Amino acid sequence: MIPPQYFWGDMDNKYLTKKNSRLILPAFAEGALISIGDHHSSKGDGEVCGKAIETGAKVKLKVNILKGEYCILGESDLKQNGEIIISTEIDDYLYRASKMAVKNMINFLEKYHFTKKEAYVLCSVIGDLKISEIVDEPNFVVSCILTKNVVMQKYYE
Repeated sequence: MIPPQYFWGDMDNKYLTKKNSRLILPAFAEGALISIGDHHSSKGDGEVCGKAIETGAKVKLKVNILKGEYCILGESDLKQNGEIIISTEIDDYLYRASKMAVKNMINFLEKYHFTKKEAYVLCSVIGDLKISEIVDEPNFVVSCILTKNVVMQKYYE
């Protein structure tokens, strides 16, 4: 589905990798379906011209239904960053997509004993806001990324 939309579609994000990735997506309808495709062996943040190094892939997928979940998250184990948590949003207005990605992360962090204010400050101090995809006009994919060990330290305090 191009362009990606509120129900996702072509959501390219280089941080969703083959090792230990977890993605939580909303289901807007009873009996919603999921499809996987458009695998990249390499893609820069932004995918600015619609080109990436495409590849075939075998995907092992486990699907769970989490009632009431909406925070759009991915988790990935990247050696250079440690384990990370990603909140992603798609919108036709880049600023709104950015604000929603941060809001989703704040909502997620509240589940780990952060106040809304603490979560907001944490996103500003150590969060990375990235344009994950800009090529599929009119919509943009924006990700807010945090290192997972910081979140878990607070959770276990």
